[in-house]
Amino acid sequence: MGRKNDLEKALKLVEETFGTKIEVPLESSEDLIRQATAVANFYYSTEEEWYFKDCSYCGEEFFFSWTSKGVGYCTISCAKKALEKIGIKWDPNKSPTERWGRCIPAVVPPQAVKLVQENRPEPEPDDIDNILAEFD
Repeated sequence: MGRKNDLEKALKLVEETFGTKIEVPLESSEDLIRQATAVANFYYSTEEEWYFKDCSYCGEEFFFSWTSKGVGYCTISCAKKALEKIGIKWDPNKSPTERWGRCIPAVVPPQAVKLVQENRPEPEPDDIDNILAEFD
């Protein structure tokens, strides 16, 4: 909690001193790296290895890999807006464990799902020699 208060104080001081408001992004570099890794993993796997959902806020299709099927939103922005809609002010700047529990879901957002589905190569059919080699 101390870090957040320190950050808020520093941002307020910058605003008062320079007359410039600094916006803290909703997604950190770690969030973006995790998302890029999820997209790469999604590309190299089959869709059956992932959970599929329509975002509970925007309705876009997304895939995710996590220990629970409880992921309901395709982006932090959609989750934040959905919570605001029901009167809960959610702070996405909290630590990942405070936001998601003990582990963070790997979410493939709608735009990346479309790109992967359009660019994923068709699986190569096993030729007869490979199939017969399995019986040797």
